[in-house]
Amino acid sequence: MSSPGPQRIRIGPATFEVPGEWVMNARKYENRRSFRIGELDDPLRAHVWIGHDVISDSTARGRADMEMRFLRECWIRTDGTDFSEPETYTRVVDGKRITTVEIRGGQLPVKTKPDLVIREEASIRSFLDSPGGSLDIKIEGPAQTVDRWRSAFDRLVDDIEIDDDWRQPRPEAAKNVSAGDRIDVGGVTIVVPKGWILLAPYPIDSVNRPSLRVAELCLPGVEGSDDATLSFGPAVHLTPGKIRCQPNILKNREDFRQPDGSPAEGAADERVVSGVKIQTLSVAGTYIDSSTAPDGIPDRGLIISLLESPTHRLLVRLKGSRQSIEHWQASYFEMLDSIELAD
Repeated sequence: MSSPGPQRIRIGPATFEVPGEWVMNARKYENRRSFRIGELDDPLRAHVWIGHDVISDSTARGRADMEMRFLRECWIRTDGTDFSEPETYTRVVDGKRITTVEIRGGQLPVKTKPDLVIREEASIRSFLDSPGGSLDIKIEGPAQTVDRWRSAFDRLVDDIEIDDDWRQPRPEAAKNVSAGDRIDVGGVTIVVPKGWILLAPYPIDSVNRPSLRVAELCLPGVEGSDDATLSFGPAVHLTPGKIRCQPNILKNREDFRQPDGSPAEGAADERVVSGVKIQTLSVAGTYIDSSTAPDGIPDRGLIISLLESPTHRLLVRLKGSRQSIEHWQASYFEMLDSIELAD
């Protein structure tokens, strides 16, 4: 019996051709698909994930570095003696720069079960830069299954077609909200400035749901740049078993560099509005953190504010291109001056 034909799939700006033997899982997200290789009861089945990462300012090189750090802490050699060391390499195919990270061994949970025979597994993950974010393609499972499908995986990655003119669709706007309306953004209210778009909440099961965000607005891009995003969320950082306060917002200056490579200075502001103490940092430059390439992303901007009252503690972030941040900066401070405690 002949094998099923290949499946042609579009995710964000990328078009893939997936082998017909790979079974697409029923649950789909807008920017991600997953596939099964083998039957459900097959102990040698492997899995493939293909996604378009829409995290602002992430790059393929930066994502690969994050993957390397994760694998070093989560995979061990099959003899259980030490951690496995991942390999990384970069190739260029038809103008596409592809960064790949791969590892072999056993995943960390088996280390807590000394009597368990460690099955050799393999993970190969490739990243590509693309409009609106980075592409992420991964195959993982028993080493013999991954090895069998290695050439098909590489061919899928090499043959990806990328639409360079693609732009991330703007999320759905919340209904019945206009400029000048007062809205609740998590214990305080603000007046929506002209041109700002309050976004509808993401579905609860969406992989794109922003963690700990209680409200999000879109500030349309200018001069051909992408839209800027404004988010409100509780000023805490959650860790297993504890909650700790958000660090000093001035530390965000460390994520930006001036053209000569020195840290960006930024501008600090403090004010009190309706009993709410507001500390703000505005900073711009080349953005560098764990998700970016080593040389960073130029011409990015951030305005971040810490809002404190006797009953609430909120963090506000406006992120985007330098041009968009500068364009909306005056409106941002008008928004801060409109703050009132919610009833």
